[in-house]
Amino acid sequence: LLSGNFAEIEAWQDEQSWERTRRLRPDLLDAADLRFTADEIRGYFNALGRFPTPDETRLVHAATEGWAIGVAALAKSDRATRGGSSTLFASFFEEQVWNTWDESLRAFCVATSVAEQFDPALAELLSERADAAAVMEELARTNTFLMRLSDTLYRYHHLFRDFLREKAAEECVDRAKLCKRAAEFFRARGDYTQALRFWLESG
Repeated sequence: LLSGNFAEIEAWQDEQSWERTRRLRPDLLDAADLRFTADEIRGYFNALGRFPTPDETRLVHAATEGWAIGVAALAKSDRATRGGSSTLFASFFEEQVWNTWDESLRAFCVATSVAEQFDPALAELLSERADAAAVMEELARTNTFLMRLSDTLYRYHHLFRDFLREKAAEECVDRAKLCKRAAEFFRARGDYTQALRFWLESG
């Protein structure tokens, strides 16, 4: 399953070779370039014999943010045009992602899901893992619903973040404690807006 923007695939053995290739070949595409547009989503559905309305197509695009794995999951489910994307993805995440992870990786993602965006320093504070940066790079490299926004800033796909937060609630993770850590982190950085938001969320 490839979007219409897909023009070239190259294999990189490590992150350094990827960055070097990107500098030498700025024409190469990254993950953001390979997202589906609404028109491409409709075309993919049509190819499967399904014909969503414009509103239904926009729903799928909004739910998946154009990510191919999400588009494929919805296209093959009857929930795609009935507003049930959250339920569908929760089941998909549970079976295809969550159940394949060990406890340490689950704990890392649950802890970091308290933040909308995070860098390695915040992730290390929230997860109490010194290898947070390496974990984030691996998750982003394997396209596990973690997107690199810049050299150091990441965020989860919003549906996956919601799934992780539901897991945190199920497992009685101390969200207030995590929010207080994040608040202190941003206060120390002088970002008082974010610090206040997390202090309020901590209760």
